[in-house]
Formats: sequence, structure tokens, C-alpha cells
Amino acid sequence: MNEIPDSSGYFQNPPSILKNTTSKPKNIRQAYLNPNDMTDENGSSESSTAQTGKLGFGLVFNSVCLNVLGFVMFLRLSWITGASGAWVATAIFGLSVLVTTTSALSVSALSTNGALSAGGPYIMITRSLGPGYASLGALLSFSNALSVTMYIIGFAEALLDITGPILGGSEITTNDVRLVSAVTCVFLLTMVLIGVGWIAKLQIALMVVIFASLASFITGCFTTTTSDGIAPFAFDTLSSNLWQKWDENATFPSSFVICLGIAFPAVTGILAGANLSGDLEKPSKSIPSGTLWGIFITTIIYIGLIWLFAGTTASNLLIEERTVMARISAWPWLYYTGVIVATLSSAIAAFLGAPRLLQSLAKDKIFPALNRFSKVRERDGNPMAGTVLTFVIAMAGIALGNLDLIAPIIANFFLLTYGLINWSVFVACQSNSPSFRPGFKYFNKWISLFGALMCLSIMFVLDLLYAFISVAIMAILYIYVIMTVDNIDWGDMTRAKTQKDAVSAIQDLSRLRNYKHVKLYRPHMLALVGTPQDRVHLANFASDVSKAASSISILGDVCIMRKKKGFRDMVQVRENRLESMADFVADRNFKSCVDVAVASSLRKGVRQLLTVSGLSLLRPNVALIGFHEKWYRDSKKESANTKEYVNIIRDMCLLNKSFIVARRLDKLYTHVYRPCKATPLPQGSKIDIYWMVDDGGLALLMPYLLSMRSGFAQAELRVVCLDEEDGMIKQLLDKFRIPAVVEEIMPSELSPPEMAIDEKDIPRVKFGFTIGPGTLAKQENDEERTNVFDMFNRSSVGLSPSPAIPEEGEPDILPETEDDPNDFEIDLPTELDGVNLELKNPVEDDDTDYTDTEGYLGVDTETDEGGDSTHAIARDLANVNLSISRLKELKELGDEILVNAFKEWMRVEVPDKFAATTARFVRMCLVMRQKSSNSSLVFISTPIPHANIPEKLYMAWLTVLSSVARVPVLLIRGNGEPVITMDA
Repeated sequence: MNEIPDSSGYFQNPPSILKNTTSKPKNIRQAYLNPNDMTDENGSSESSTAQTGKLGFGLVFNSVCLNVLGFVMFLRLSWITGASGAWVATAIFGLSVLVTTTSALSVSALSTNGALSAGGPYIMITRSLGPGYASLGALLSFSNALSVTMYIIGFAEALLDITGPILGGSEITTNDVRLVSAVTCVFLLTMVLIGVGWIAKLQIALMVVIFASLASFITGCFTTTTSDGIAPFAFDTLSSNLWQKWDENATFPSSFVICLGIAFPAVTGILAGANLSGDLEKPSKSIPSGTLWGIFITTIIYIGLIWLFAGTTASNLLIEERTVMARISAWPWLYYTGVIVATLSSAIAAFLGAPRLLQSLAKDKIFPALNRFSKVRERDGNPMAGTVLTFVIAMAGIALGNLDLIAPIIANFFLLTYGLINWSVFVACQSNSPSFRPGFKYFNKWISLFGALMCLSIMFVLDLLYAFISVAIMAILYIYVIMTVDNIDWGDMTRAKTQKDAVSAIQDLSRLRNYKHVKLYRPHMLALVGTPQDRVHLANFASDVSKAASSISILGDVCIMRKKKGFRDMVQVRENRLESMADFVADRNFKSCVDVAVASSLRKGVRQLLTVSGLSLLRPNVALIGFHEKWYRDSKKESANTKEYVNIIRDMCLLNKSFIVARRLDKLYTHVYRPCKATPLPQGSKIDIYWMVDDGGLALLMPYLLSMRSGFAQAELRVVCLDEEDGMIKQLLDKFRIPAVVEEIMPSELSPPEMAIDEKDIPRVKFGFTIGPGTLAKQENDEERTNVFDMFNRSSVGLSPSPAIPEEGEPDILPETEDDPNDFEIDLPTELDGVNLELKNPVEDDDTDYTDTEGYLGVDTETDEGGDSTHAIARDLANVNLSISRLKELKELGDEILVNAFKEWMRVEVPDKFAATTARFVRMCLVMRQKSSNSSLVFISTPIPHANIPEKLYMAWLTVLSSVARVPVLLIRGNGEPVITMDA
């Protein structure tokens, strides 16, 4: 058949994902940008998952059987039957097998969900639940090493029963057991160092011996002679052993918990095959079949032995004689051979599993001290260092010589492992992740959850103290990993579940878009940080607020591209900046998202961020922007920059966003340490709030949220407002549950002396607050609300009305800044790769002291105080270190004098219609200097930049309102919607 010619590179060999390749496939953009590259887009065919061995079902099945058919079957099963009776003993083993079967089903599901590397259960759990559970690898490896001790001591006891004491004396001593165990441990070390392949062949012979000893016992049950409580199987004997009464005061005390504690370790070996996943040719096929068949066969054997014991031997003999099985067997020597083989085979399986679990843990480089254990022998992949460490731990357990201390630890760690395996499957199912596609279908998430709860329950039933110790060790290691390990992406199901929960929550929020109750308000902030390394203080503030309010904060940047660049270049620039900002956020542990807009001007880019950032009800409702310090410059470029900056704030109002203009905020934060934190404010510090406009309460809520952070907890909130009757503001703050003190301003401090208004004739500020849903609530009568703000303009600082009420003649749509090819121009390099493309943002933050502002005043601030000329007054207004007496003198000057001094100070023109407002702002500035010069942070209600207000005049107003000596100032304005309430 002739091949179809293909010049597009579409028809190619099977993709790399089917060939287990290591190289990443090209993404679609790379393929598009390189149309002439017709090589295999899916990489080379080098295998990344090549197995080191060709072993399969037999290794898993034999390992499970040899572990389960251990010393408990030969030395403890008869006692359990005699102490509890046949029915209860069956129930005990049935319960144990129920736990292991649910775990085996979960293991089968996880092992068939993709290629499984070395590490078995450790890999299954950590790749499903995340790196935090890597601590389980250490615990599981340690418990396997201790299992070696337990099995070797069981072997030594059985051998000494045959040979008698070897150190002299008439009775077997602990030292006899230690000596035999130590020699055996050295022998096993030698066997393990030889390699897994040889042991796999040996397992077949061991299985033959164990089944031969079982055949000898079964034969003896029907052919043995009657003597001393032992007789051939009879139903009369069986009926007498069906039920037994617990006797906790006997020589050998018994209870359900005691019997369960002895029986359960017998079935903990079901992971023996999974531990060897790195030595299997096809672990996804071998582990499920080998494990389940191993459980099925061993369960039948255990239950059958229980009923054979009950039908042949008196209960007192079952309890008192540990080796009664030898007396029943047709050939007793086969029994002893079986005991020796069973204990040795279990020890070998544990000896093989422990170092391989440790190797997988070390390869992940989560615990630096374990990194050396990741190396393996090149010839056969045997982890030599881990094997030696397992030997050391086993020898330490042998020296301890107390199985009563070792057995509960082993049982609890295995139960913890089984529980987490079941929990992994449940979480994977709950996540609905498309990547969870196990080939094994006979599992159910509710069965897995039931298995996890069963494991946890049995842990605490068996030994409450050891259960608490096991969970505590696991928790401590989990916290350590979470706090020290960063940027590990295993695609775990925990994160998949988080994504699913987030999607569900956003979908629910979308259905609640019309529910805007004030109690549901959260300040979702868009911080225009530009290059965040240059404005860390803005990112810090946004992060602090979002953490305190459990809200969203987005760090926004604008890449300005004025030259005729193609869309390809825009994509590259944006991705470079996104990656840089994401690294910045991760490095400083900010709880913030990042977003980047690419536009021909700053204003257009900010419009993109304001309109498309966020999702559903999680869109930003508060915009944070730095202060534009260079507005005073007279160059054409700086004038255009100033106009664009003010227009950005106008766009925020038009989009109904609350906004905050931050000045000198960098003095409040330090980024010397990682992560960045606010410099803790000392006891007695003050955060002043100049609450002058009913903006919905944002000016109150934002300082309160900030005070919830540890760096601001010692500061006192102080609300500065107009003098009011009967403590109305204080009562209001109490109803809002805002812990703040009230500092009063007399109306005369903000009014020109020529008004000569009697105090009783000055109307009091009525914010329009009502008690009920929606407080701060708007007045029902719009005209009444407007009058309230008109009164503000007379008796307060002259702040502008609500953004929802445009001034007469103001256009609905704000005009764009005229495009000038010289404005905000960025010369992009021709080669983008590896180049740090930083935004040259004209909106610069205040990174110097306020005295820099004096550089454009044209007045000498070092002159002595005094004099009432316009120049002298302008000089004093510019001086932030005036005495209290001089501040009072300046406040008593008339409007015309203050406005003229303001013009000379700021070098701006003030139209007549804004003269009174300008004078009130100057007086407000003097009040702030008098009251807040020693404060740590100042919030002040901010005017709205209506379209008929000249841009430079507006910036001059903001400069005046924030000209408190070297104090960080946040000029804040809510959008008028209520954000705090009196309601419960």
C-alpha cells in the first residue's frame, strides 16, 4: 500500500504518550511558530518507565501468601480459637480480612491508574494525596524494618523450642533469642544483597514447604489418635468450642480487643507484593491479581484452620499449649519446618520492602537527610544503602527484645497506611478528575471510605496510646513537609479535589449574582503593582487585606506596546511577565493571583484589568493604585501622564469600583525578610481614619481588616470626624462593632472666619444610616441624600457627591487620552527570549520623603515662621514641621488668602468654582498635620475626579490631603454601596 504524502506533519507515528517517552511534546504554539519543523512532535522513543526486572504475578502472590501465612498462623491461631471460640475467631479474622480486602481493592484501583514506579504504596498515596503525605513513606519503611525484627524473633522462638537453650541453663532466656535472631538477621542481609531474582525463585520452594506443613496438619486432624484433649475431628468437640467466655483475669487473659490485636498483624502483609512494584514487569496487572488472589487463598486457609482446631482439640489445650499444631500434625517435623520457613519468608519480604520504600522517598528529595538512600546498585537496581539501614533498625529491635513494644507500632503504622490508601481512592473519586481512569473497575468510593474509617477505628480500639502517638508523628511530619517543601507538582487528587470544589463554588456564586446583601461583602482587590518587585508594599497591603477578609487579591500589570508589534510578540511578552509575577508571589508566600494586560496605553491596559479580571462574584470591587508623584512637571509628556493617571481613576468610578490611592505606603512595609511582612507597629500606635463621606463604610472597614493582621494588632483605630451631638458617631461605631475611639473636629476649623455662622445654626452631618438590612443604607429620597452631601460640602471638606450622581454637564463616557506616539512608549527588543521586559510605568510610587515635593514649590521652607504674604503662607503650607500655633493661625485665614497660597505652593490654576473647595482641603490638610503627624497610618475619604475638574488641580488636592509629614496615607473612596451593617 502506497504511503500518503504528507507535507503538514499531520500523519505521523503514534504519539509519545503511547511510547512512554521522556521528552515533552511540543505545545501547539511551538508547532505553529515552527511550521518547517516536520520532525516527530512528540519526542523521542526513549523509555522512561523501563522496569529493572521481568517478574510478575508469581512474585506478588507468593510475597502476599508468605507474609500472611506467618508465625501467627503457626503459633497464635490455636490460642485465638480456644480463647474466643470458633464463631468469634472467624468474626475476628473476617473483620481483619474486610479491612485488608477494601484496602486491596483501593490498591488495585491506584496501581492500574497509570504506570507505577518503585515504591508501591508510598507512590500510590503521595501521588494521590500530595507531598504532605510523604511522611508516610518514612513511617512505612520504618514499620517494615521493625517487621523484620518481629518475624526474626518469631523464628528464633520456634527454633529454640526445637533445640532448647543454646547458652546453657534449663530454660530459654532472652539472650538466647537475641543471639539466634542476630545470626539470622545477618544471614537474611546476605540473601537480600544477592538480589531479588534469586529470592523470587526461593519463594517457590518456601511456598511448597508451607503448604506441605498445612497438608500434614489437615491430615492429622482426621487421623490423629485420641490423647490429652486431642482427637480426630468430631462435631461434638466442635460444638463445645463454638463459643467461649472471655476471661481477662486468667493466666492468659482474653478479650475481643486482645484477640483482634493478635490476629490483625497476621493480615498486614498484603502490601508485600506492592512494595516490589519497581521489580515487576507490569505492576498494573500483577499487583491487583496477585494481591487479591493471595488474600482469597490465605483467608480460606485461616478460617479452615480455625474450624479444624475447634473440631479436634479441647479449648483449655488450645489456650495453654502454643505448639499444639505440632501434636495434631501427621508429621510434626513438617510443622516445625513450616514455622521456620514462614517466619523467614515474612522477614525476607519485609527486608525487601523497607529499603525500596526508603529509596522512593529519597528520590523525591523531600527529606534532605535521606537523599543518600536514593542510590541503587547498577547491576540489578538493589538499594544498598537502604538495605543496610533496614539491617541496623532490625538489629536495634532485636537488641530491645520486646515484641510487646514493637507489635503495636507495626500494627498502627500499617493501619495508617491502609487507611490512607482507601482515603486516596475516595478523594480521587470525589475530585471527578479526568486523569483518574483506573483499569481495575471493581471498587467503589463509599467502600473505600468505609475501609478508611474502619482502619482508623481499629487503630484506636487496639491501643489508644499507640494510636495517638502514630497519628501525632504523622501530623508532625506532615506539617514539616508542608512548611518546608515548595513547588512539587505531582498532579495529586487533593489538588484536583480543590479545583472541583472551586469550580462548584464559582458556579454557586454565579447563581447568587443577584444576592448582594451587605453581610456577604468582601473586598476583592485589584492592586496595580506594575513590576511587583518595585511596588512590594502595594502587593503586601493587598495580601494583608485579602488574608484578613478571606477575599481575592489580584496583582495587575500592564505591558505597554505602542509600536506596531504583532500578536505573537504580545503573547510572548505577557507570558514572560505572568511567569515573573507568579514566581514573585510564590517566593513571598502572597495569597494573591496575577494578571497581565497588553495594551497600547496604560489606561487601556488598566481598563482591561478592571473589566475582565476575576470570575463571577469574585471580580475585583476595589482598585489599589500608587500615587503619581511627578504630576507637577510641566513637560508635555508628564502632563499627558498626569491626565492619563486621573482618567484611570475616573474609569474606576465609571465601572463602579471603589478605589484606594496609596502614598508613602512603602514606609509601612519591609521586604528584607521572606515572606514580606508589615513592620509590626508598636503598642500605642495610631491608625487615623478621616471619615468624611458616606461612601458605604469602606473607609471604616478597610482599617478594621488591616488591624486584624498581626503587624497592626497593637495599633489603635481613631476615627476623626466633625463634632457631633450626643456621641452619634461613637454610638454608630459601637453598633458596627468597630473598636475605635473618636477624635472630634470643630466645624469652625474647616470654615472661613468670614462666614460667622452660629454653632447652633450649623447643620449636623446625617449620614443617612438606618437600622436594618443594608446599613449603611441610602436614603429613600434621593433629594434628601443629595442635600446630605451638599451639607458635607459646606461643613466638611467639600468632598464630591456619590459617583452615581454626575455633575451637570459631565459626559457619561469619559474621553480617551489622545494618542501620542511619544507617550508611554516602550521600545521592545527584537529578541524576546531571556530578556526581562519591564514595564516603565509612569505611575510611580513615593519612594522618597515628602520633602521631595518641596522641590517644585518655589518657596524657601527653611525661612523662619511669620509673615502673612502669599509667598510666606505658601512657604508655611509646604513646611510639614510647623508648630501647632502656626497651624492654628493658618486655619483662621480667609479662603482667598489660602487659595492664593495654594496656587503658589502647587503651581496650579484654581478656577473660581473650585476655590471654596480648595480652601477647605487646605484647612483639612492643616487639621491632619495637627492631629496625625505622629500616627502610623492615615486613611482619608477622597474626592471623585469629575470630568470638569482639571487633572492637575485634582492631583494637587490629593497631594494636599496626603501631605502629613512622612506618614503613610491611603486616600480611599467606596463606591457608595454599603459594606458594613448593624445587623446580626
